Amino acid sequence: MKTLEALNHPQRKLNSLKNIVIVGGGTAGANVARPLSLELNPHEYNIVIINPLPFRIWLPAILRLLVQGCEMKDDVFVGYDKLFYHGNGVFVRGMVESFEPGNGRKGGEVVLEGGQKITYHTLILSMGSLWEGPPSIPFQVDKVHTHVQNYQSNFEKAQHILIVGGGAIGTEIAGEIKDKWPNKKVTIVHAFILLLNPAYTGQVRRTVAKGLQERGVDVILNDWVDYAGTGDVGQVDIRTRFKESIIAVNYIVRCLSSLLTVMHLGTDVDFLQVHARGPRPNTSLVAKSLGDSVLSPIGQIKIQPSLQVAGYDNIFAGGDIIDWPEQRQAMKAAVHGKHIAHNILQQIHGLPMKPYRGQTEMLSLSNGRNRGSTYFGFLTGFILKDWATKRIKGKDLLIPVFKAQQGYV
Repeated sequence: MKTLEALNHPQRKLNSLKNIVIVGGGTAGANVARPLSLELNPHEYNIVIINPLPFRIWLPAILRLLVQGCEMKDDVFVGYDKLFYHGNGVFVRGMVESFEPGNGRKGGEVVLEGGQKITYHTLILSMGSLWEGPPSIPFQVDKVHTHVQNYQSNFEKAQHILIVGGGAIGTEIAGEIKDKWPNKKVTIVHAFILLLNPAYTGQVRRTVAKGLQERGVDVILNDWVDYAGTGDVGQVDIRTRFKESIIAVNYIVRCLSSLLTVMHLGTDVDFLQVHARGPRPNTSLVAKSLGDSVLSPIGQIKIQPSLQVAGYDNIFAGGDIIDWPEQRQAMKAAVHGKHIAHNILQQIHGLPMKPYRGQTEMLSLSNGRNRGSTYFGFLTGFILKDWATKRIKGKDLLIPVFKAQQGYV
């Protein structure tokens, strides 16, 4: 594999062959690049993956890293040096500013920050989501490590942690905290009448709540936190909107709102409010390049069943950014990537492409290392509890799967 920090690197001329350019090196992008590197002739095609960080981040494990400590960072941040079979690919570290389809919508160019350009024969968009709060990993290496260290320090100092928002992020943070500090007080406030969201059955949502409550997590449902008023140093008194419950805390993890506010009172972190809204599709460069008409009202890319962008035969999209009626999850993005790789090969060989038909809903929520709930949406659906969830996800957070996708097998 070639790693290019600048496009005029003498080892390889990116514009001399047909470039299959992948924007975004997350789960979808990596699972396009790896199979294509095995199948395509390297004397005819370049496989180019562009990512702002020199490593891929495994988001299913990031919450445990933020709570438990830096010893697992090498399992969460993994480079691209083994991604391509036989080194048949090019990694470009950079930020994509825009892309320009060619005449007749054939080929085109990707424009990086700084004005450098890479021509493409086929373009794959896999930029993923923009997060806020705990999963909002910065695009600069030094800031990544600062982000991790700050969260680890603040979780350790706090004695009562309020999590505002009981979705997948909020519930898994609670379990990780209880694993490391069983005696810390943890409270979740969630706006729905049950945890998670209505995409899942009531039985699943009640099972998740019961598992947390058995570990001493307080769960307040059908309520909201609007404002955190500060009391004495080291304490924040929270009054919920509807039930007017008063909660005295000194660390707030907010999993619904849209801002990030950090307040330091005295020499220690006495009041920290973290807003961690659910993810937004990272598609601003698509609007800039193709116009708003290719995006849904919430900013996801309109696609054909082949996972081609609507109206563009040589542009594909996968992962969280596509407009498809399913829950956004890493394992679904992996299937998108492999599906796109298959259809690119079909297109190159003049064969019919396979339509994407979606995936059965599944949810595996770890409650620390040894507990949790896993839901499979087959037929009427069924739930597996602690023993199975520990083996499916809780024990290793699917890190072996992640490393295999990166070529570390």
